[in-house]
Amino acid sequence: MKTMAHEWSRQGIRVVNYIAPGPIVRLRVPLGDPQKEREGMAPVPVQRRGTAEEVANAVMFFLSDMSLYVTGQTLAVDGGYVAAGGFGAKSIGQRTGVAHAAS
Repeated sequence: MKTMAHEWSRQGIRVVNYIAPGPIVRLRVPLGDPQKEREGMAPVPVQRRGTAEEVANAVMFFLSDMSLYVTGQTLAVDGGYVAAGGFGAKSIGQRTGVAHAAS
């Protein structure tokens, strides 16, 4: 099966990339109790939730000329969670009770 990047690049559309955010601090899910945050972020190598600005920086990379030859890619903005073997049987929130979701 052809991907959108494959099909659309032939039509001159170069930006077919994806951002996969991990646990992010948001208005609806603000930082909580420091102890619960530490426990909840234990599986994340950087030991904290990301920020909207950090996700926006990844988007800006894909929109910039620095990514002219990048298409069909997914960039995990997740503090290293996937790289460390995350997304096993349970998600971070199910293991720890700290809610997180991409908006």
